[in-house]
Amino acid sequence: MLAFIGLGVIWLGVMIVRSWGDEYVAMDAMSVGDCVELDITSELFGPRLQLVGCDGSHAAEVVAVGVVPEELNADRQGAMVAVRELCSNSLAAYTGGRFGRSELEFLATFPTEEDWSPFGNDYACLAARPDGGDLEGSVRAGS
Repeated sequence: MLAFIGLGVIWLGVMIVRSWGDEYVAMDAMSVGDCVELDITSELFGPRLQLVGCDGSHAAEVVAVGVVPEELNADRQGAMVAVRELCSNSLAAYTGGRFGRSELEFLATFPTEEDWSPFGNDYACLAARPDGGDLEGSVRAGS
């Protein structure tokens, strides 16, 4: 399971997956530039992300992926702070700073407390609209 943080919002039990159609794979297979839809209707898995094309409307776009720095794996709270900073910087770099906070925010994903590992934890940073609306096309600079 994964936790989902977006500028003060925490969603627990989020399953991040890579999908074309109905096939889902692990979150660590997500790539920068992927566009996703959030499916909050799944009772079996909890909320999950489904990969979609970036040409049309979509809920969010992956702006960074990585592994929590090893020295922070013993401190989940410290790791959350570090990932939020990484996501904020990644969002600005990915978009070229062309969006204000009222137009675009980041969401950070990482394992829930129950699934936290002392040996390595994946995270992803997503760009999304603060009002929950869809993005139209890619938010990548130069798109």
